[in-house]
Amino acid sequence: MQRKKNLLLFITGFFLVVTLFSIGYFLSVDKSQASKPSEGGNMTVYNSKDEAPLPDDLFLVLKEKDDLTGEIISHSAKTIKEFKGESKDIVTKKSLEELYAKEGYELDSFNDREIVWVKNVEKTFEPGKYYLGAEKGCIAIFKSDGKGKLFIEDKTKDITSRDVDSLPEGDKVLILNYELKFDAKEEAYDQLAEIQS
Repeated sequence: MQRKKNLLLFITGFFLVVTLFSIGYFLSVDKSQASKPSEGGNMTVYNSKDEAPLPDDLFLVLKEKDDLTGEIISHSAKTIKEFKGESKDIVTKKSLEELYAKEGYELDSFNDREIVWVKNVEKTFEPGKYYLGAEKGCIAIFKSDGKGKLFIEDKTKDITSRDVDSLPEGDKVLILNYELKFDAKEEAYDQLAEIQS
């Protein structure tokens, strides 16, 4: 009888040890397989296209559009890599939407080459002054009326044939942003002659 008890105790202990070993083994195998990368390499799955990282060579374009004329009054473009600078942060469409929505920009277009943001503004100028700007892609002299709105006094004389895109980058920015302001039209003509030379 004592032998039967010892045998029964031995068999029960043996099965208990085998069962615990098996459970531990299968649990460790499942964890190690879950931590291994798949054959396709490391892939991160994103819930939507808005959360996917944008490629570094994608252009980020910011435009300011005059509400009254519909004319683009400011324009800048840089790549996502330039936007990030030294930062290694991941830039997503969603993160850009959050950033630029705070500044009043709306998404205008998004494709594999560029993402374009537009901000509608009503730009006003100092009344009675003359400005160098762009009209249909060419350099022009504008005058601001009593409300600060620009107009061209003489379309035959005040619009040049010089294309704004042919200017050096610094001059181009000044012209497109209407930053050159003058008290007299003659001063504007003098500056225009200097730019064209």
